[in-house]
Amino acid sequence: QGVENILYVVTAYPDGRPAKTKLTLGRDRQQVETSEVGIAKVKITPDKAKLQMKISAEDEKGVKAAVVRNLRIDRRTDAFLLRTDQAVYKTGDTVKLDVFAAGNKERIFVDVIKDRRAVLMKSVDIEQGKGALALDLPADLFGTLELRGYRIQRDGNIIGDTKVIQVKRADSLKIEAKLNKETYQPGEKALLDFVVKRADGKGVPAALGLSGVDEAVFALQEMRPGLERIYFAIQEEILKPRYQLHTQPPVQVQQLIEPGPAPMPEPDLEEAAVVLFAGAEGTDIPEANVGPGFEQKRQLVRERKREHKHWLQEL
Repeated sequence: QGVENILYVVTAYPDGRPAKTKLTLGRDRQQVETSEVGIAKVKITPDKAKLQMKISAEDEKGVKAAVVRNLRIDRRTDAFLLRTDQAVYKTGDTVKLDVFAAGNKERIFVDVIKDRRAVLMKSVDIEQGKGALALDLPADLFGTLELRGYRIQRDGNIIGDTKVIQVKRADSLKIEAKLNKETYQPGEKALLDFVVKRADGKGVPAALGLSGVDEAVFALQEMRPGLERIYFAIQEEILKPRYQLHTQPPVQVQQLIEPGPAPMPEPDLEEAAVVLFAGAEGTDIPEANVGPGFEQKRQLVRERKREHKHWLQEL
């Protein structure tokens, strides 16, 4: 509350295709357009603990949809937000971390966590509600990292926020896969050969994990096509544009009568990654709680005095 927040809106059609739309948000009817992959970024500064956001979307053909979402806002005056300039980095990059707080002058501690262990510890001084920190990523620090910011209150309680990022090795391995056939009969075995190479093209021994995904399984799940599309954009799998090559004639008569769906745009992986990691909360960490502070105890005493006085009046 009282700090600028970023709200991401993802629009998609029921079949998972991204929808480039015009959005109308809130009571003030703010107008925003989504990108080619159906993503829009909206900045809001909540002034109360609960925020109800109505969002209407309309594409160029007049297809409309609307949703209402109740957003929970942290109303503590000592809360703060962590925000990175990217979601996916390479070793050797510099993470630019911004800290936004409602207070003017305070100090925020930031730990970099990998596999539940702290590998870096920094501090940020907040002035006029904002602080900044640059973290250089060494060559041996890669994988999923958590940036945990926290401040210790006078009563001993800890207020914190977590940001999750992904760091790729600069010399990341390249994986090539080749099937022994193009098509298979139901129940037929498929042979898949893998070749793992370094960035310089030399082969290297490696242990691989393989997952098979059938697009049809999404029909059996709760439909969240927007987020599913973003996930597979990151993996560079299902959502790559598909092309179909024809022999003579190049265009069938049926295609002219009933044209197929338009080709999907190239996904913006960085934009999609930011949206995907925005909802990541990191691993659970214990919260320090030393019990009620002085103000809470004083308020409790006052309430008990009022109850006792009310009880005496009833006698």
